[in-house]
Amino acid sequence: YEGRHLQPRDYDMVWDYAQAHHVRIDYNTPRIVHEGECSALVDLLAHFENKLPAALHVHNIGTAQLAQEHCSAALHADASMISYNRATLDFLQSYGFQEVTISPELNEKQAARLAHDSAIPLSMMVSGRLPLMVSEYCVLGSFLGNLDKGKCTMPCRKGRYFLHDRKGIDFPIVTDQFCRMHILNSKKLSLLPHVPKILRAGITTLRIEGRGTAPDELRRTVSAYRDAMKLSLPLTEEEEKRLQMQEGNDITRGHYFRGIL
Repeated sequence: YEGRHLQPRDYDMVWDYAQAHHVRIDYNTPRIVHEGECSALVDLLAHFENKLPAALHVHNIGTAQLAQEHCSAALHADASMISYNRATLDFLQSYGFQEVTISPELNEKQAARLAHDSAIPLSMMVSGRLPLMVSEYCVLGSFLGNLDKGKCTMPCRKGRYFLHDRKGIDFPIVTDQFCRMHILNSKKLSLLPHVPKILRAGITTLRIEGRGTAPDELRRTVSAYRDAMKLSLPLTEEEEKRLQMQEGNDITRGHYFRGIL
């Protein structure tokens, strides 16, 4: 969030760093791609062939089509593709996707059922502040950035902002490098105590939304999830307490227990 447009050399630098430290690197693509932005995206996808990532995360079928035509990296359907049922997974697999992040709206039983029936690996969001809404309209630029005068002063880079609702709850407002506004959940998603159960259900990859997170906090979060992945069921009382302490306060289980349907 709040970053500048990444250039090909930026991707090359990150790729080199990942290779030097023997870690996997995936590249994300924009959630929204306007017609006038397709040419630049095609050039970037073609550049990726020089230093190929492990996977490209895509958020819409149009981007997937461009990726297949101009880059040989594996395709990963991100959470915003709303993979909610077996029919969606079958379609994505037939289209060439090699991994899918399931919809965050799925509850525990729905996620387990989907993992059991899936023929391709599934990922699941387990931690972080997830976006509740993404909009082309930027509140910060309109009200604070003098957009009405033609050029934004970029208040998003000068402070932290929140949407304060009638119940007194604050929802962080952030912008991305394309000046799109993201309203984030007021609470951080955390499924840390349920990691062993999620893995046993057949989910192959756990995903942490780390954007906007301080490096030290992100390092602790990753370490906690790595440790949780080594635990076996049933958890001891001591293990459960330790995981709950590592979560911190002001968290949510999202839709994991209640779902939306």
